[in-house]
Amino acid sequence: MRRTATSMTGVALLVATAPGALAQSGEAAYYGDLPTVVTAGRLEQPRTRVPASVTVIDREAITASGATDLPDLLRLVAGVQVGHFSGAKATVTQQGLADEFSRKMQVLVDGRVVYTPATSGVAWYDLPVSLENIDRIEVTRGPNGASYGVNAFVGAIHIRTRPPEETEGTRILTEVGGDGYRRSLVRMGTRDGSSSQRLTWERRRDDGYTGKAGTRHDQRRHRVRYRSRHRPGVNTILDVDAGVNAGYTGRGSDGSYHEPAHDREVERYFGQVQWQWLRSSHEDWRVHLSHERADVDDRMEVPPYTERDGGDALDGIEDFPGDAPLTNDPSTDVRRTAAELEHHSRPLPGLRLAWGLHGRHDELIAPGYVGDEEPVVLNTRRAFLHTEWRPGARWTLHAGVGVEDEPYTGTHAAPRLGANWHYHPGHAVRLSATRARRAPSLLEAQGNWGLRQAGNNELVDLMMRGDRDLEPERVDSVELALVGGGEAFNYEFKLFQRTFRDLIVGVDTYPATTGEPYSDYRGQCPEDPYGRPCAYLASHVRLQQNSETIRTRGAELQLDWQPARGSRLGLAYAWGTAEGELDTAVPDHPLLESTQSADSTIPEHTAALWGSQRLGAWRFSAAAYHVSAMQWIMSDELDGWTTLDVTVARDLDLGFGDGRLAVAALDAPGEYADFHDEYRRDRRLYAHASVTF
Repeated sequence: MRRTATSMTGVALLVATAPGALAQSGEAAYYGDLPTVVTAGRLEQPRTRVPASVTVIDREAITASGATDLPDLLRLVAGVQVGHFSGAKATVTQQGLADEFSRKMQVLVDGRVVYTPATSGVAWYDLPVSLENIDRIEVTRGPNGASYGVNAFVGAIHIRTRPPEETEGTRILTEVGGDGYRRSLVRMGTRDGSSSQRLTWERRRDDGYTGKAGTRHDQRRHRVRYRSRHRPGVNTILDVDAGVNAGYTGRGSDGSYHEPAHDREVERYFGQVQWQWLRSSHEDWRVHLSHERADVDDRMEVPPYTERDGGDALDGIEDFPGDAPLTNDPSTDVRRTAAELEHHSRPLPGLRLAWGLHGRHDELIAPGYVGDEEPVVLNTRRAFLHTEWRPGARWTLHAGVGVEDEPYTGTHAAPRLGANWHYHPGHAVRLSATRARRAPSLLEAQGNWGLRQAGNNELVDLMMRGDRDLEPERVDSVELALVGGGEAFNYEFKLFQRTFRDLIVGVDTYPATTGEPYSDYRGQCPEDPYGRPCAYLASHVRLQQNSETIRTRGAELQLDWQPARGSRLGLAYAWGTAEGELDTAVPDHPLLESTQSADSTIPEHTAALWGSQRLGAWRFSAAAYHVSAMQWIMSDELDGWTTLDVTVARDLDLGFGDGRLAVAALDAPGEYADFHDEYRRDRRLYAHASVTF
């Protein structure tokens, strides 16, 4: 079945992209005005000349999707899986091999890195980004450590917001929908000569997904963001950007000993300055400075063991602090300062260079994670170089390397080589090979997370332990792709193979390993073959280790077609498979599996098909999504699911401005689970009203 699906996809693509189908004439076709991308190699390039696969989600696709949050937008990208660990916590990966933190994709907002240093994941709902202000999202589908460092292990997502000069005037928006969804937005933009400014305020609330009784999924958010652009000289651009995101998400459930129902409160601030000097048409310099603080209060009060049902099982265990009030506290206070210098030039005809230096200083306080009140300091330095050489009209050759020094595993190089053969105007064959690394996160390297005594922070019940001796994760990737198109039609079909070595996997041990605090305290529990106190100490301890070699291979197809004025169709399809096992628990455990197939983490088929049609003042759009059966690491086995989002909108001429009314039905077919079966998405209706003047 897998071979058949791949063969059919390849045949369909070859028919659709026969060189004569979209032929252009003359030398201008090779250097013509084709859609361009920047993220893959840090150079603005037509899609046929980039060294990696890139999907662009533009303004029209954002509107047509009907999505109400950032993670759902990424379902439009071939090979991307989006899961919701809860109604207010999402995880995003590319071609599987991920858990709830999804640490393998670098995410940037207007050039600023936004991953959290504690887990190396992304708090998607904490980002100060409003959908209305996004200009485009560029997703590099494949390792991109050569451009963006160790976190771009399987891809990079760059969210670019609209320049303020494109959003003049005032916009007022309100949305209401099912599950308590409410969103309001006010945006004001002005322009004065060579300067423009934009101020955006947004408020959102949502009660979350359907789940078991007493489980918290709700969220409340306030966002404020200011952005300005100044042109002090003909060849100089200065961008100033600042924002704050504050609110809470509901976490946990009633009756849980380790994660009771509570509010996870967040305050996040950032400021950044970007300066660009266009020295000539062939050379420019860029400087990017940013500072951010993210304060997360996630402290949970946990009752003493003796107050739980059957607490007398701890009687007779000498010196065990069974009467002590406990806390589970994954709170973090993070301060990040970063600076980057980037230079683009064309020293010779046909040769372009991009090089740069990046430095980042992270300081975080996370006593619940590491067991120490003192700040943890993480310094990262990176240098990168990319070259694009056009020896003739039919060839584009790429070479690039990123060298990064990070705190836990030292210095690593991530090289990339590629060649694009332009066999016909507007069409190319690309062959590329790249290597990337991912260093351990703080939690993986020095985590010491568990239940602690409320008064003195002494560890009582270990839940997760890091390991400073972990090797960095490594991936070698080879891709062969057909890419091309023009203004009305763009396509890419790619075959790839990736070899992963030393993937870092959380391994469940049972009970705590020898030498851990209170490891010798054993109550009598007949149904527990390990003699562990019943239901009081953690049922397992998650340690970190490097896994054996895993190989994945697959195919991806991305199409974007505008068949007529006011019409647009998009298709994203991916097929994937893997060889190898993930060691996830001790052997012969009576309750948990000791290994998980790497293939189970990759859905065999994923697809997104969306379309938009304008008829006068009306716009009709729909997006259908399919994911076949899969299993996130250490989570439930999920059945495959298919869903459909439909939006109907009407534009209004109000005399003093423009208005828009819209209704959307999301997940119209009904409920399904995209991370674990306990939390299920269900049919929701939304109404939208906005005015711009």
